[in-house]
Amino acid sequence: MKPNCLIDTCSCIYLSKTFFHQKSLLRHLFDNAALTFSNEVHIEIMDHQNKGIEKIIQNKKLVRHPSRQNIDSYEQRLLSKRLPSRAPGGSKGEVDNYIVAVDLSHHLKRGITIYISDDEKALNGTLSDWKLAFPCIHFWTSCDVVLFLYANNIIPSKDIARDMIKDILSVSAPPQEKRSVKTTGNIVNRTVKYNSLIDKIYQLFN
Repeated sequence: MKPNCLIDTCSCIYLSKTFFHQKSLLRHLFDNAALTFSNEVHIEIMDHQNKGIEKIIQNKKLVRHPSRQNIDSYEQRLLSKRLPSRAPGGSKGEVDNYIVAVDLSHHLKRGITIYISDDEKALNGTLSDWKLAFPCIHFWTSCDVVLFLYANNIIPSKDIARDMIKDILSVSAPPQEKRSVKTTGNIVNRTVKYNSLIDKIYQLFN
């Protein structure tokens, strides 16, 4: 059974720009997971077509709405306010995806739902108080998608998996000449972390 995955716009961009076997990681994920997103994320995706997002993810049919109440009602419950669409620096897409993830797991009884986002500001800010409230929702970054594809033998080798981690961390960061010491350190730490996890998968499966 394919895992249910809610994905946000920035993760779609990063995974669209990272390739192996002439296919983007987003396309590999699309083939091996049930991808969906909120209407707000669909609006964002369509607004960012010039950033190379795969056409397959632009399909309006991938949009999912909550089954019991509308998005505005849930936003009011979560944040005591309604969020404007496409507000500069806003986090409506990430919040609405979280609402849909809760609906999938607990109202439609779809079991574990994967929430994919690389937006640290939303995850550690707006949603920080809610992340642990629903254990059926698992939080991934684009790097965790690499682990999923490698563990399922879609990425065929440890070396390719490591290259994919390197590529994702590169496309998700500022150009090298504009990186701060802190950003560079974070990239190094995440590289070490995910290479270690790739080694664990290799150790168990080989």
